[in-house]
Amino acid sequence: MSRDFDVAWKPDPIREARRQMVDAMIEAGQGAFSNPTVQRLSAHVGRLEQELCTSLTLGWLHLDQIVAASAERDMLAVVDPVPQPDLGEFGIEGKFAFEGARDERTPSAAKGAIFAWLAQVPPVPGIARFKLLSGDWWCVIESECQSALAALGDQPALDFGDWDGWDRWIRFLRVAADHGGFIVS
Repeated sequence: MSRDFDVAWKPDPIREARRQMVDAMIEAGQGAFSNPTVQRLSAHVGRLEQELCTSLTLGWLHLDQIVAASAERDMLAVVDPVPQPDLGEFGIEGKFAFEGARDERTPSAAKGAIFAWLAQVPPVPGIARFKLLSGDWWCVIESECQSALAALGDQPALDFGDWDGWDRWIRFLRVAADHGGFIVS
């Protein structure tokens, strides 16, 4: 496949490692998760995600600290989400939009509407606070990360005791600001 249209395309080591892992799982067939090659590649993906700061796992206690500290630094937009899309035209009734995003039976056009809703941009600078308060696949886009980092400016780092969460959060935001944002799940 030609990538001529994508001038900014750069090799992505995590994407490549995941592709290799999926290929190994397909080749291994049943019992793929106990396959040593799959286990090795899975561990490699995890190490890359930590090393390149493309994944950040926070418990609810730490998330509360991050949200509170980010709000104090005007990094968050305190807004409500727009109403979720009406998916009736796609034959989807009674689902929350984020559930449709995870369902492989959801038509592509419906997924487009769902992801557009999940990636809604707040009308004011910052990361939409509501996106950080649930694991419903909210998409925090690059511009939200960039405006949050701009609001942070050169304010001093926070000390959460023996937990380095603030530094990890800021490193994660910097990577996300340059690589498409992130999904809260």
